[in-house]
Amino acid sequence: MLNSTPASRREAIVGLDLARFFAAFLVMFFHLAYLSWAMPTSSAAKLSGGGFAFPALTSFSWFGWVGVEIFFLLSGFVISYSAGTNAFAFFRSRVLRLLPGAWASATITALILLAIGYEQSMSLGELYLRTMAFLPIGPWLDGVYWTLSIEITFYALVFGLLVFKRIDRLETLLITIGTASTAFWFGIIALDPNLVEPGSWGWRGAEIALLTDGIFFAIGGLMWMNLCGRPSRRRWAVIAAFVIVALVKIAHQAADDPQVITSPSLSLVPTTLWLAALLLMIAAVRANRWLSGRLNPNAVRALGLATYPLYLLHTTIGGVILFALKGTGIQPLIALGIAIIASILAALATARYLEPPIKRALDYGLTSCERLLGRRSDTHGAERGQTNARPARF
Repeated sequence: MLNSTPASRREAIVGLDLARFFAAFLVMFFHLAYLSWAMPTSSAAKLSGGGFAFPALTSFSWFGWVGVEIFFLLSGFVISYSAGTNAFAFFRSRVLRLLPGAWASATITALILLAIGYEQSMSLGELYLRTMAFLPIGPWLDGVYWTLSIEITFYALVFGLLVFKRIDRLETLLITIGTASTAFWFGIIALDPNLVEPGSWGWRGAEIALLTDGIFFAIGGLMWMNLCGRPSRRRWAVIAAFVIVALVKIAHQAADDPQVITSPSLSLVPTTLWLAALLLMIAAVRANRWLSGRLNPNAVRALGLATYPLYLLHTTIGGVILFALKGTGIQPLIALGIAIIASILAALATARYLEPPIKRALDYGLTSCERLLGRRSDTHGAERGQTNARPARF
C-alpha cells in the first residue's frame, strides 16, 4: 500500500522550483531565439516580425521544446507528492494554482494584442474567452495554452481517485497511463508512423487523453513513490522501462527538426537534456535539506511561482519587444537579452502582484461553497436522523 504521509511530504523541495524555472527558460529560449526567425508561421515569428535572426544560437536553442516534457515529468511528481487524501482540498489547490496565473496572463496577452492591433484567425474577444475557459481545443490567445488541458486531464484522474477514496490505487493509475502511452508510441513508431497525423483532431484527442505525454506524468509520479515513499525494485523496473519509452518519444519528436534531419546524432541532445533533468530531480530530492540550507528560500520560491506566467507570457512579451526593437540598429543578441529579461520581470510581477488578488477571490468563493455544502450535508444528516428515529416510549 502507498505510504501517503512520508516525512518528506511536509518539506518543500526547493530544487523542484529551480527545475521548473529551467524548463520554462528552455521553452522561452526556443521560441524567442529559434522559432522567432527559423519558423515564419510560428506565433513568435509573427509577433516579432522576423526582424532579428540568431543562427549562432541555433545549437543552444532548437531543442528547447523539451522543456515541456520536463514540465510534465515535474507535474507527475508534484501532483503525486501533494495529492493528500481529501478530494476538495486537492480540487482547491489545483484551482488556486491553475486559474489565477492563466487568467492574469491571458488578460495581459489580450491587452497587448489589442494595443498592437494583432490580427488572428478569430476575434480577440472570442480568443480571450476560449483561453479563460480552458477550452481543450484551440485556437487560444497563445499556442502555449495547449498544455493546460493535458495537465487538467491528469488532475481529473487523480481527483477521481480522491473522490472515490481510492488514492491507494494511484500507482495503478500511473502504470496504466504509462502503459497506454507506451502502446500509443509503439503504434506510431514501430507499426505505422501515419497512424495519427500530428496536428489533426485525432492527435489532439490523443494529447488530451494523455496518450502522447502520459509517459512523463507516469515516470514523475512513480519516481515520487520511490523517493518519498516506500521504494520498490519492481517500481524501479517499471520506471526504467518507461524512461526508455520517453527517450524514444523525445528522439522521435526531434527527428522532424531540420537540425536533426541534417545531422541525426543531434537527436541525442534533447534526450540527454531530459534525462539529465530527471537525474537532477532525483538529486534535488535526495539533497533537499542540503540545498535548503544553501539557497535563499524566498528567491527560489519567487522563481518557482513566476514559472507559470513566464511560460504563458514570454511569446507575447518577448515577441513584441523584438518587434519594437527592429530597425533601431541594436545588436540582435542585446535585443534578445532585453526580450528575455523583460519576460522574466513581467512574470515575476504577475506572480507577485496580479495573481494574489485573483487567488484570494477564488479562495473566498471556494471556502464559501465548502461551508455551504457542509451545512447542507449536516442538515440532510439531521433530517435523515429524524426520519429514521424510532418514536420515544414513555
